[in-house]
Amino acid sequence: MQNPFSKNISAIILTLLIIEIFLFSSIPGNSFKGETFPNAIAYHFIIFFLFNFFVLSSINPSSKKYFSIAIILSITQSLLDEFHQLFIFGRSASLNDVLIDISGILISSLIWKLKFAKTINKF
Repeated sequence: MQNPFSKNISAIILTLLIIEIFLFSSIPGNSFKGETFPNAIAYHFIIFFLFNFFVLSSINPSSKKYFSIAIILSITQSLLDEFHQLFIFGRSASLNDVLIDISGILISSLIWKLKFAKTINKF
């Protein structure tokens, strides 16, 4: 099955996701009084699932090398997001958040591989 998104549309959506992640990470910690734990887990999983999906869509990997680079870029974004939160009042970095992000990234990669990446060699 072909990638349903053009590279340009994927790049635009990816840029919007980067902005959204940055803006949500910039909200001071005391602004989340109504946030529940399952909502935070769902947010982290979904946003990085989508982030990785659109990284893959933007580069449309045709080899293991590019597929791996996409995953590394997504994990790096997750780590940078947590690092950024260290500088926001009332926020802190969380290894649990990174692990949830990585779960979303890996599930997204698996779905991409099974659904869209029939041409990726030797997976």
